[in-house]
Amino acid sequence: MSRKEETRLRVRRILCTKVMLLNFLTVKDSRN
Repeated sequence: MSRKEETRLRVRRILCTKVMLLNFLTVKDSRN
């Protein structure tokens, strides 16, 4: 696996985590 692919996977993982966190926070906010 090349370095470019590696960084792309890492970025995608980070983005996924951010989206999950954002969704979690919005759900929390809407409950209050």
